[in-house]
Amino acid sequence: MLPVGNYNEYLLKMFMISRFTKQEKDLLENFCLLPSKYIDYRNKTRENLLYLLCKNDEITNYTFPKTLNHLVKKGWLLREGFAYKIHQVIQDLLLVTIKPTLTNNKLLLQKIIKCIDYKEKENPYERFNYIIYSDKYCENVDGFDIDLLELRKKNAWIKTELGNHKLAYKTSIQTLSLLQKFVNIDQQTDISSKLFDDLAWIFYKNGKTEKGISFQEKAIEIKKEHLNGKSLENSYHQLSQIYNEIGEPQIALKYAKMVLSILNKSEEKNPFLEITAYRSIGNAYRRLNKYEKALIFNKRSCELAEKIFDKGHIKTAYSYAGLAINYINIGDNSNSLIYSKKAKKILLRNFDEMHPDVATCYNNIARAYLNQNRKKMALRYQLKANKSIKNKNFPNTRKGLFCNNLALIYNSLNELDKAYIQQLKAIRYDEKYISSKSILIFKTYYNMVNILIKMGKKNKALTFVEKARNSLTEEMNEEFELLNSLVIDLGRS
Repeated sequence: MLPVGNYNEYLLKMFMISRFTKQEKDLLENFCLLPSKYIDYRNKTRENLLYLLCKNDEITNYTFPKTLNHLVKKGWLLREGFAYKIHQVIQDLLLVTIKPTLTNNKLLLQKIIKCIDYKEKENPYERFNYIIYSDKYCENVDGFDIDLLELRKKNAWIKTELGNHKLAYKTSIQTLSLLQKFVNIDQQTDISSKLFDDLAWIFYKNGKTEKGISFQEKAIEIKKEHLNGKSLENSYHQLSQIYNEIGEPQIALKYAKMVLSILNKSEEKNPFLEITAYRSIGNAYRRLNKYEKALIFNKRSCELAEKIFDKGHIKTAYSYAGLAINYINIGDNSNSLIYSKKAKKILLRNFDEMHPDVATCYNNIARAYLNQNRKKMALRYQLKANKSIKNKNFPNTRKGLFCNNLALIYNSLNELDKAYIQQLKAIRYDEKYISSKSILIFKTYYNMVNILIKMGKKNKALTFVEKARNSLTEEMNEEFELLNSLVIDLGRS
């Protein structure tokens, strides 16, 4: 048996003396840019060799399958039934020897872009299988052009849509580096504005909120100065969502209304953005304690989603989840459970139970059950929700909320030590990721004061009363009254 080093030398010599037709050599070069996995020749999806590698003239004269089988006979490809692949060792060797270029493999690049691309009505999860093709191509190809940049952008966005925020972040940073290295600064306007939009959301999802907002503002600046306001509504929409998540609903509401204003004036309708804009406005009003107004916008979001997609689409699930939270706030827990369970059912068709959006459904179900005084059911669902915090892709801005809700349940069960531990976790998360002047962080401190009063720790409770007071803004009149009432109770205890 040859040592590994000698085996590689042997393979290299074999390759150098082998006689390949141009078609065989082109096909081997293509295989170097694909994952080392069996790909079926007859597969009816886009994940098949005929779609990925075959040119039109090769289909008509049937030379494509012949070429595949010649390479199998020569030992350069492996075959299993109607599926073919290149061995990892041979692939690594040929990558160094052939050095596949973008110029020679442009058709494959364009086909991979089509594979991972999806329209608004489609489910991004259906493109998940193609991510591995995109990753491998970007990793192994030599060269750069705008299409390769586009592939990287689409790759990062699908990873974001599927909750793989860490991987999306890594891909986006690589894309930004390539943009700055290869693209003329005068040509960057349209490309960079779209990339900055994507980066803003990905940075935010990775807990880097300030950097996310900074990239979003850069995108807005480029669109205003160089693109005559083109697609400003997308940037405003993302800012609205970010500000909602970090607990600044007034700013979120401003941007969401700007989105609707642009959409109403535009000749081209964008119902997909309209759905999420209504949901953002509903979320902002909810966080401003204007629950009836919030309900109007969340219902509108659901109606549009059901009309444009269908009742089983993943984007409809997000509208259902938004409506479910709203029903909790107005005390309609039965309807909240109906819509939370609808959302959960759809999401579980696409994601596992550890996915952040599935966990959010469990969190909402737990809140509704707690409001119905079904404490054991509430605890069961909240514990399922909080398992997801360990998921590396879990949004940092939601971690405090989940710990907060678990603390409320333990408090209701008089398990005060457990409630205190969870509330302390909520405070640590919110102080790191949530705006210091917001309703969200106020509620976190307020809940801690309640727990400490029940535990008889009056002096410690006063510390958090002060923190709660410092988190108030002029608009938070109801919260101010709540805190004053709590301070009076504290003085009596």
